[in-house]
Amino acid sequence: MVTDFTGSLDTSPSYKFVIQNSRLIVCTYPQTTFSEAMASGKSTILLYVPKYNELIPEAEPLLEILRNASIVFTDADLAAKHINQIWPTIDERWNSNEVENARNAYFDTALRIISD
Repeated sequence: MVTDFTGSLDTSPSYKFVIQNSRLIVCTYPQTTFSEAMASGKSTILLYVPKYNELIPEAEPLLEILRNASIVFTDADLAAKHINQIWPTIDERWNSNEVENARNAYFDTALRIISD
């Protein structure tokens, strides 16, 4: 179950249903859930707390690309300000060249999706 902004519980039949019916996905853990959210094509933000998440040095360039495209945030207040700013045009922002390039970098580096 997922809690929405009003505090009520979402009793949707599945996690995939929730993702497909979301306007924005906010992840707090940079692993499978974040990858699934990115692969869904829905607007996604990762609140990344470095002290709680081990990072291999090879991942730092990708993390920087995602930070620059405002996909990854290390500060919840900045993430909230960003969400409030983009909310009216969230889909246009998610499909902008800058964000699309960052998403493609993520797919190429961390989440290779093969059509078959």
